[in-house]
Amino acid sequence: NVFNTPDFKLSVFANASYNKNEIVEINDNDQSGNSTVNVLGGPVMQWNLIPYVGVNQSNGNLLFLDKEGNVTETPDPVTDRRTTGKSTLPKYQGGFGFNTDYKGFYADVMFTWTKDAWRYDNQLRWASDPAVIGQDNLSADLLNAWTIDNPTGYPSLAAENREFDVDSDRYLFDSSFLRLKSVSFGYNFSKSFLDKTFMTGWKVYMQAENLLTFTKWRGFDPEGLSPMYVSGYPNPKTVSFGLSV
Repeated sequence: NVFNTPDFKLSVFANASYNKNEIVEINDNDQSGNSTVNVLGGPVMQWNLIPYVGVNQSNGNLLFLDKEGNVTETPDPVTDRRTTGKSTLPKYQGGFGFNTDYKGFYADVMFTWTKDAWRYDNQLRWASDPAVIGQDNLSADLLNAWTIDNPTGYPSLAAENREFDVDSDRYLFDSSFLRLKSVSFGYNFSKSFLDKTFMTGWKVYMQAENLLTFTKWRGFDPEGLSPMYVSGYPNPKTVSFGLSV
């Protein structure tokens, strides 16, 4: 408790964790060509992808690095992969908040956060497929696609090597976030107010969950442990009001 008087109470809380895991023993098996791998000395579910390095300004095709570090338009989906040291599991996570009460009015607030968690945004990849223009909703990024007259950093809609991006880190993003996980405001009527009634307690309140999220993640929800972010329902934002007697 930071403050504790007959009329006013305030307590704050916080927790944080540093999460490190390392594979120290594993059966010898072939993981070549896998997007995530478990290798000695590395973390669980380590991303194993081909580096994506941009757009060929002469034709709009995608550019990648091969295993020798050379720029190529046609990487090998197996041999040109390399481990990244990045995992879906967050390296840091925690929460903080406060609880307060003033003459029956109360407020409880909690934030949660993660740092250094990497997920593959497969939904964004689907929404970046020019083959379904006119059929599905797509990312507005396509409006800035490369053309001869508009040489941008976004691949041409007619790029001939788009199939390689699924094996690359083009859609691998840091899903770190800070989220206002829960908020609750209310009023507890005093015992003196209730003495002459049949009630021993009466509370009115408003509570909300997942009200605000601060993140660079472009998908629906940065919170989750699924490596491939696809077909996952986001945590809903809810606001409710109640009366407890």
